[in-house]
Amino acid sequence: MITEHDDDEKNLIPAEDVFASLGLSLDEPLSLGRHIRVTRHAEGWTLAEIASQLGCSPQRLSDYEHGRRLPSFTTALKMAQLFEYSKGYFIQLVIEEQLKREGLNLQEVGLYFSQAPKSPRKAKSS
Repeated sequence: MITEHDDDEKNLIPAEDVFASLGLSLDEPLSLGRHIRVTRHAEGWTLAEIASQLGCSPQRLSDYEHGRRLPSFTTALKMAQLFEYSKGYFIQLVIEEQLKREGLNLQEVGLYFSQAPKSPRKAKSS
């Protein structure tokens, strides 16, 4: 588990060390793939270990880490549970990555749905 410096937790790797080992800055926003990679490295897990828990191949997990593929929502929920992230947060990361690939952003989509005309309700049958 990644942690800030805490003398009580001797077995945890400081966040700065994990990020630095991966060539990342603590200040830059993390994509879904980077979340997966940083967490995996912080926990000391191999691709094979996580892949077997998720029911996918190590190559597929590597593809997720490098942004070549996006996990299904089911796989993202499994990852969230395994990595102890909020399920909603992980699903949001998947959605944001998909929107980015489509050339959209979450705010544009939210604005679209807030302004979209409502479909008429069907009349109740008697």
